[in-house]
Amino acid sequence: MSNNLQKLAKDLRAFAKRCKDIKYTRALLFVFLLTGLLSMAAPADNVETARKDLNTSITDMKKLFKEAKQENNKLMKGSNLELIQLMEQGDQVVKTPWLSWQYGMNYFYNSWTGTYKGRGDKTPNQKYERFSSSKFAAYSGGKYGTTDLNSKVIEPISAVPVDAAVKPKDIDKTPPTFTVAGADGGFPSFETRTVPSISRIDISTPAAISTFTPPALGFVGSGFWQGNNIGTRFNGGGISASVYIENYTNYDTDGIFRITMEANDETVNWTGKMTATSTEDPTKNITMSPSGTYTGPTSGAIQGRLNAFINELRDHDATIGGSYIFENKGTRQKTFLSHNPAGVNTTDGMTTGRTATFTGNLNLISSSSGLTVGVEHQLWDKQNNYNGYSVFNNNGIITLSSGDEIVGIMIDSENYNLQGAQKKNNNQTKNTGKIIINSTESIGMDFGFYGDYPYLPVDVTLGDIEVNGTKTMDLE
Repeated sequence: MSNNLQKLAKDLRAFAKRCKDIKYTRALLFVFLLTGLLSMAAPADNVETARKDLNTSITDMKKLFKEAKQENNKLMKGSNLELIQLMEQGDQVVKTPWLSWQYGMNYFYNSWTGTYKGRGDKTPNQKYERFSSSKFAAYSGGKYGTTDLNSKVIEPISAVPVDAAVKPKDIDKTPPTFTVAGADGGFPSFETRTVPSISRIDISTPAAISTFTPPALGFVGSGFWQGNNIGTRFNGGGISASVYIENYTNYDTDGIFRITMEANDETVNWTGKMTATSTEDPTKNITMSPSGTYTGPTSGAIQGRLNAFINELRDHDATIGGSYIFENKGTRQKTFLSHNPAGVNTTDGMTTGRTATFTGNLNLISSSSGLTVGVEHQLWDKQNNYNGYSVFNNNGIITLSSGDEIVGIMIDSENYNLQGAQKKNNNQTKNTGKIIINSTESIGMDFGFYGDYPYLPVDVTLGDIEVNGTKTMDLE
């Protein structure tokens, strides 16, 4: 084949290698020569696809060459910059290769223009000498006695500097002249105001302070005897004769529980439903319903006869909840609740602080001449330790509803010794709820009298006491 045909065969063979569906043969070469097409050797779509792939491949190669050229230019610029910085940072020595060769040559010239005279035939050296006859500096000598310096060398005249001098200052200044200019644009406008004259203030005589005479409430409450058993008269328990129910840890009612202290002073009647539970002796738990009656002793000391409905004396904490109506029809003092945590029958009395908390609603009614007390906080300060103390907290509502001579909370003391008075914490009587006084000649919180002792170690929190009745006091 000619060179053209060989080149065409080579190009066709290379093209067939890039196409998976075309195989190079001599028949393919002849068909291509005859028709100029590849339709007989491969489908038309494959030829078109191969053509597009070839164009794409060429385009990609051009793009890659262009990107490589751009990247190479960037690297060349970076290398040039590094070379420039290197040249600026240090002294560079470039030695050409041909400077590495050394060439040497020598010759001898022996011509004395005469015979050698030997030692001492030369004129000796002469120092420069100055001619004093000339005002200029003239010198001779320097080269074997043959060199003269002419009069062109001029020496400067010596000068002695004198720095000390007195130069008086002559102050001759013209004083400045200036003119004070007025405000630029004039002063701002303002409204003239006239201050009126001050008239004399007449001070009248202040009104007299009104005073009133506090009500003379001569009644004084007192305490009574209690025990530390757990039980109630409702089921015939062996408890103190002076109370109806005592020493449970929790009291509650279902609805209103009404208590009436009868006129004979020894009988109590109740109606409603009340539940009392004990964590110390659950076998004593009881529900009182729907009514009950108890008559206490009719003779003996008053302190041992019927005085209160509930007694709390044991060395424990107690909570009294529910809704109550307590009415006194007798002529003696009657109390709804007496709190006296003496800790009877314990070695050292109260072992720690003990609290009775009232969380319910109590209405007090007085229908006769007897004193009616909502709560008696009876202190017991005779003990052999410094840790025991008692707390009563009214966290509910105590209402002094009607009648007279009613006390919401009364504080008194049953027993005392010096060690009990010096305990670490005082007793506490607190009203964190509310006391409402609607009755007459009544007191919200009062101090009663049981035992005559020199100290009464108790802290009192009055809290919220609402006074509505006449001849009443919040605290006495």
